[in-house]
Amino acid sequence: MDIEVAEVVADQHARIRDLFHEAAHAPVEHREAACSRLVRYLAVHEAAEHEALHPDRGALLPDPGDDGVRELGHRAERLEDLGPRCESWSVQLGLLAAAVDHHVVRGEADEVPRFVALAAEADLDRAVRTLRRADDLVADVGPAADVPASGSFAGQLRAARRAVAHAPTDGPSAPHPRGHTNGAATGRPGRRAVGPVVSRRRAGP
Repeated sequence: MDIEVAEVVADQHARIRDLFHEAAHAPVEHREAACSRLVRYLAVHEAAEHEALHPDRGALLPDPGDDGVRELGHRAERLEDLGPRCESWSVQLGLLAAAVDHHVVRGEADEVPRFVALAAEADLDRAVRTLRRADDLVADVGPAADVPASGSFAGQLRAARRAVAHAPTDGPSAPHPRGHTNGAATGRPGRRAVGPVVSRRRAGP
């Protein structure tokens, strides 16, 4: 289960990289939709990861606070304000990517290993269930979705935190497919290479 926590986090970070790649390379007319998918996933992942690793505000790990989340929100909303046809849009996307890279490195190299080292088996199982809740929330794009498909990062983050906090996490952990579900080949089940978010390139034939 300890390995599974790290794998689920890494899978979601890899999905974020794919969404950045899609946004960075989308035609201008498709940028807004690609950016909306990216920002929504960021909000849901952040809510799930925070609840998974810091369920009791520091009972296992000290809560890192909201500075990083505020930075993500600022960058995401600045991107939305500029609009996809603005000449500075790609620059702002890169700034958001840099903020996310910082989050990814800190999570995979520090927070997740420390959590795994300190957590009991029940905490690890609950963390996996909480993280997987993010994929369920993202998959629901209907009008009654817990996390709206459009809107500000701050609003989506609040909705995601409410949904994650009230989701049941008891009982045995359900099976879950390795890797994320965008259809791209991973090379290794459930993992992607760590690297810069926007500059990531798919492997050639």
